[in-house]
Amino acid sequence: MEEIFFADHHAEHSADFIFHLPSGHNCWLLVLTKTAASFQVDGKMKPYGENHAVLFQPDQPIKYQACTDHYINGWIRFNLESLFFDQSQLNYGVPLYMNDQLACHQLTKLIAHEHQHGNESVAIHLLKGLLCKLMYSHGTEGKDLAIKFNELRQEIEVNPGFPWTITYMSRLMNLSEGYFHRTYKKLYGKSCMTDVIEIRLNHAAHLLKTDKFSINQIAYQCGYKNVEHFSRQFRDKFGISPAYFQK
Repeated sequence: MEEIFFADHHAEHSADFIFHLPSGHNCWLLVLTKTAASFQVDGKMKPYGENHAVLFQPDQPIKYQACTDHYINGWIRFNLESLFFDQSQLNYGVPLYMNDQLACHQLTKLIAHEHQHGNESVAIHLLKGLLCKLMYSHGTEGKDLAIKFNELRQEIEVNPGFPWTITYMSRLMNLSEGYFHRTYKKLYGKSCMTDVIEIRLNHAAHLLKTDKFSINQIAYQCGYKNVEHFSRQFRDKFGISPAYFQK
C-alpha cells in the first residue's frame, strides 16, 4: 500500500537535537536539511552543509544531529508499492546535495500540505516527483563534483603553503573523508595528499630557480614546518637536494 505516514517541510530544532534510531523505521524516511547537520555514515558522524537530502530504507540505522545553533529540516515517512529507484541511483543513508534545492523544498512543502488535508493521492504523486528530482541530482553529481574538485585543486596550486588535510578538504566539499579520497584518486590517478606534496614540491622547484629566497623560506612558503622533511621529500622527487638544485 502506498502511504505517507508523516510529512513536515519545516521542523525547527535546538542545538542539542539528536535523532538516533539504531533499528531504523519500518518504512522509508526522507530527510531534507535546510541548515548544516551531522549524519552517521559508515559508522562515523560526518558534518554536511545545508540543502542535503538523505533517504533511509526500512530497518536501516538512523542517526543525525544538529551542528548549528538552529537546525531546520523537512522529513517524510512513507511506503511505496513499487520502487522506481535503487541504491545505485540514490545511495541510502548518505547525504546527497540537492542541485535544485528550492524546488525540492517547495515540493516537500506541497507534500506536507496535501497530506495534512487528506489528499493522499496528490501527495504520493508529488513525493514521486521529489524522488525523481533527487535521482536527477544524483545523476548529475559526478559532473558537478568534477568541477568542484578542479576548483579545489586550483586552490591548492595557488596556495600550496596552506595546511591542507583530508579532514579539512572533505568538509569543504561536504563529503565524507572516504568518499572524498576515492573520488580524488579516481579523477587524478593519485591520492589527494600525494598530489598536494607534488604540487608543493613543483612550486618549491620554481622558487629555487628564481634564487630570491633561502631554502628555509621556500620550505615554509610550500607548507613545510620542518626543512629537513622538505629536503627529504624534494630529494625523493627530483633526485637531488634543494641546495644542489638551486645552484
